[in-house]
Amino acid sequence: MESNFIKWLETVLPRQSAALPGIGDDAAVWDCSHINQQVVTSDSLVDDIHFRSVDTALGRIGHKCLAASLSDLAAMCCRPKFAIVSLISPRDWSLTQLQDFYTGILSLAEQFDCRVIGGDFNTHTGPFTVNVTAIGESTPTTVRYRLGSQAGDSVYVTGSLGGSLQGHHLDFIPRIEQGLLLGRDPAVHSVTDLTDGLVVDLNSMLAPAGRGAILDPDLVPLSPSAQSQSDPLTAALYDGEDFELIFTACSEFNIQRFNALSSVNATRLGQVDDVSGIRLKDHSNAPLMLHPVGYSH
Repeated sequence: MESNFIKWLETVLPRQSAALPGIGDDAAVWDCSHINQQVVTSDSLVDDIHFRSVDTALGRIGHKCLAASLSDLAAMCCRPKFAIVSLISPRDWSLTQLQDFYTGILSLAEQFDCRVIGGDFNTHTGPFTVNVTAIGESTPTTVRYRLGSQAGDSVYVTGSLGGSLQGHHLDFIPRIEQGLLLGRDPAVHSVTDLTDGLVVDLNSMLAPAGRGAILDPDLVPLSPSAQSQSDPLTAALYDGEDFELIFTACSEFNIQRFNALSSVNATRLGQVDDVSGIRLKDHSNAPLMLHPVGYSH
């Protein structure tokens, strides 16, 4: 099967040449002399932890495996360029199953003009395991980091939140477009993507600098999946795997302009301050401290 799978990959992935990176050698080569900064991320995903191959279309799983890494690049406000995909397949999987999985990767890669330029393949008696390394490009003025928020910044999020495990965690589109817009705006101070949940991910942006934030529960955008649950707000705060972008920006940030340019709207949630912890207003404006816990992968 390994030989047949590699032969098939040679028909769907570009071969390396002196001018272009690709497969066919022990390593891929590309010219980055014109790039100010390269951005690299790597994610490992395992069957029965990050997805369930027993009852999920393999193309959807392939989509998620690449999308998770592209979401990391979106959080850095950079443009994806290349991906390296390594698989450890169960020995009883067929060539058709591997091809179905890879179609999800190739479809998303084409959507974002991200070239798959290599990887590795092995089999074992354990679960299907995937590692994706994604490489992007940026400049010193457009890249953004998790840290950098200032007291007085507003907290924003793209899209809507909660209930991701009803399907969004497999089919989400990484917010590359929105990340590029944020990176070009000097009013934006920090960005990350929401993987573990709103409260814990926002806390990871603010706590290292001794800062916190107070959020307005009436402003939190609830997904249809969250609204179908018994406690929609708790779902939006803690469910995780939303893969939206959360960011902080000063008063010069123009949310109307951002939303006019973006295919997905952003929503203001609250404000950064110098008080430790993430707090939620109640109807009497007294803050309720939120525990920084979230989705466990």
